[in-house]
Amino acid sequence: MHSCAIAAGGEAVCWGANFDGQADPPDGTYTAISISELHSCAIAAGGEVVCWGN
Repeated sequence: MHSCAIAAGGEAVCWGANFDGQADPPDGTYTAISISELHSCAIAAGGEVVCWGN
């Protein structure tokens, strides 16, 4: 299990299980974030959807 949040500066911060890269967000500025068991997705400041993990 993992969790993610958006820090005050807009960067995604994740912690917990990282078996499939789901807790290793790419650099960027985000406005929203959502997680599932093996992946995470966020909306970047420019409006694109960015996902990581499996």
